[in-house]
Amino acid sequence: MTTEQILENRYRIIRSLGSGGFGETYLAEDLHMPSARRCVIKQLKPIAHNPTVHQLVQERFAREAAILEELGNSHPQIPSLYAYFESNGKFYLVQEWIEGETLTNKLMREKTITESAAIEILCSLLPVLDYVHYKRIIHRDIKPDNIILRNRDNSPVLIDFGAVKEIMGTTITTSGNGSSSIIIGTPGFMPSEQAIGRPMFASDLYSLGLTAIYLLTGKIPQEISTDPVTGTILWRQYAPTVSATLAAILDKVIQPHPRDRYQSAREMLDALQPLAIDLPFPTTVLPSQSPQFLPTITSFSQSPVSTSSPPEQLSSTGLNNWQKAGIAGSVMGIFLTGGLVLNQSKTRNFNYINKQPQEFYFVADDAYSNINFASERVENLQRLGYQGAGMFWIREYPNLSGKNLLQVYPAKFVDRDSCAKFIESYRLRNPESYCVFGSKNPAANPDRF
Repeated sequence: MTTEQILENRYRIIRSLGSGGFGETYLAEDLHMPSARRCVIKQLKPIAHNPTVHQLVQERFAREAAILEELGNSHPQIPSLYAYFESNGKFYLVQEWIEGETLTNKLMREKTITESAAIEILCSLLPVLDYVHYKRIIHRDIKPDNIILRNRDNSPVLIDFGAVKEIMGTTITTSGNGSSSIIIGTPGFMPSEQAIGRPMFASDLYSLGLTAIYLLTGKIPQEISTDPVTGTILWRQYAPTVSATLAAILDKVIQPHPRDRYQSAREMLDALQPLAIDLPFPTTVLPSQSPQFLPTITSFSQSPVSTSSPPEQLSSTGLNNWQKAGIAGSVMGIFLTGGLVLNQSKTRNFNYINKQPQEFYFVADDAYSNINFASERVENLQRLGYQGAGMFWIREYPNLSGKNLLQVYPAKFVDRDSCAKFIESYRLRNPESYCVFGSKNPAANPDRF
């Protein structure tokens, strides 16, 4: 495509952003939007010219586009999908334009990145991978070029998922079935099992580990030698100031055999926690108005995480507790006397007050006067993998308080030790969270910690 060309009578091409074996990527503006917002258009072309292949690609492309839409709508560190379509035998994705710089460009400016900066990037990206893997999706092409540090909040955004590229390589086998004839991934950043077409969740972690090593050493994987006997990548000599703890974590995640690596993003995040204790953690920022989705929006705080006990007031969406109680007065009064008809599917998925035990420990995530805010927060936590997430009326547990607020939690427990263990990793996602004991007995100790 050429500059000024208009696609679908809507998207004006501004410039090319890059090209590869799977197609072209362009920066464009949407002429149907009052703001003429900028967007990224990916033009993809199937490698096989065959009517049967074309039909298969059509079907798979639609499925993958639906997955990209879901991912982008439910996680702020994945670009939103605005549209997809087919034209003249080519397939197009229209995605959110992330203004920022790739990790590759950042390294070109800075030569190497500090250990603390690398840890910060890892701690922000691992929850994204945790969510993606929970959705049973493997990215398959994690590398410095596919991670953009967004200008407005410096959050790393994960782009360019590999599944759509894979379907462009669809061919017909001798048995008449469709299969992909190409391997997705980038040499050097791709582990051996992925290179033979068998990627797994640990493959993404391997690629992320090598991305971190690239940031710390300034060297691409092909410039680093490996042990001829064990296959271990010998990178430490190029980053002698990196702490032994971080080096050990990275060594584990880039082990040649996937069984020897971390098996989940959450496991790797837990290992990083002691190193990240003095760094600005991602913190949850909630919008003041109810959006269609209420994702966990990450931004970096200006001070280290406090592990001291939180104040008596529960956190909110920008309102003081007395304000929330005032707003809740009329609405919640009607609710408590007349009841509230909830969507049946949400009633099945969420743990409401009629399902709570008499006493239990739980992790306090946030509290709301608005039922929609609370429901969306619970739904988002469940999307992120916290299947035990739910909410309850605080006033139903008088040892906590008598406030008309809905308490959202990612998990609840039968004992204190289980809550204490869980909160260690959960504070990486929400440093304002804490463990607390809820009881129907007004005299019971809330035991916040």
